[in-house]
Amino acid sequence: WRGAAFPAGRVLESEIEALLATRKVCLQGLDAGGRPVILIRARLHHGGDAAGNRRLICYALDAAYAAAAAAPAAAAAGNPDRRVLCLFDLAGVRPANLDARALGGIFDTLKRSYPERLSALYFLVRRRETTRVVGVEGWDAAAAHPFFPSNPPSSQNAPAIFGPLWSLISPMVLENVRRKIRFLRGDAARAVLAETLPPGVWPTTLGGTAPLIPVDDAVAAAREAAGKRPRRRFIA
Repeated sequence: WRGAAFPAGRVLESEIEALLATRKVCLQGLDAGGRPVILIRARLHHGGDAAGNRRLICYALDAAYAAAAAAPAAAAAGNPDRRVLCLFDLAGVRPANLDARALGGIFDTLKRSYPERLSALYFLVRRRETTRVVGVEGWDAAAAHPFFPSNPPSSQNAPAIFGPLWSLISPMVLENVRRKIRFLRGDAARAVLAETLPPGVWPTTLGGTAPLIPVDDAVAAAREAAGKRPRRRFIA
């Protein structure tokens, strides 16, 4: 499929330049288990270019796979299959950001082109997206939404504005992928992130201290590092 979709062998930055400029997809580094962390900021998404968004997802997944392949031995040992952790930040999402074609395209791309590459996908819900409790903004213990390690995701676990879209998309998501999806909120979300993300990976937008790393910046840094890396010598 890759040869037909990407004649150059990969997605070129020039093909998705406008989408990269939105900074809506980041590649933060490796989590505690050696998995590359892709962060998608939904509030920066605006529909209209379904094909381009698919290319962007392929670009990000290829970059994540390359990051896993280049990981130090200790990190690689924890993630031998080079699977990816995806964080979908729903903070500040408005109706204009909700795009069934784009969200469905993500899962279709995973199914068709990257089977078994997804380790887990967390939809992260902030306080501002809750509808039944009012109070301070941000992570909130009083409004903590439990982490359901054994329950499949449903529209009841999603924020109100996102629920109808998830109800539309979720039946089309493969069961083995559905089992990897969780909606996290409140103290449960903070606890999972603290356990999963090292300080240098946990971004400020999610309560951590690490800067955001747009995916094309991560790719450029990886290419620069690869260019400086000494080549191995093979002795006959």
